[in-house]
Amino acid sequence: MNDIDIRIRQFSLKDVRAYLKMDTAEHNQDTISVIVDSILCGLPLPTIIICDDWEDDSSDVMKADILLGHHIIFNLLEFFNNKISIGELKRLPDYSHTNFNDLPFYLQNRIEDVLINVIVLGGDTTQIQKEYILNMYSTLR
Repeated sequence: MNDIDIRIRQFSLKDVRAYLKMDTAEHNQDTISVIVDSILCGLPLPTIIICDDWEDDSSDVMKADILLGHHIIFNLLEFFNNKISIGELKRLPDYSHTNFNDLPFYLQNRIEDVLINVIVLGGDTTQIQKEYILNMYSTLR
C-alpha cells in the first residue's frame, strides 16, 4: 500500500461552509439539537474525515468530499442557514425551537466559531485506502 497523505486540521463552521462540498441529506431536528447543546456545553464535535478534491487548477478554493461526519456538518450548515430549527435544548430551554438568526449574537458567535477537528486525506488517496482509514478510525472510536 502506498503512503497516504494525511493531515490534521481544524475548521470553524465558517470555514466548513467555504471548503466542503455538501450534497443534500435529511434534516434532523434531534441531531441539530444535540449538536447545539454539545457546543453550548463546550463539548468537542466528533472528528470528520474529508478527502481533498480541487475543483480546477484556476481555483484557490478547496472543495473536499466528506467521508465521515456528513450528517453532522450538513445539519449544522442547514441550521446556520436557517433551513432547520433546533428542537428541545436541555442547556438553554428558552431557545428551544428557534432558528439560528433568532439566537442572541453571543450564541450565534459561539456556534459559528466552534472548531471541528478534521482528518484531511490527499486527493490521490485510493478508494481502498479510504475504506482502510474509515475502518481503522471506526475501530478506534
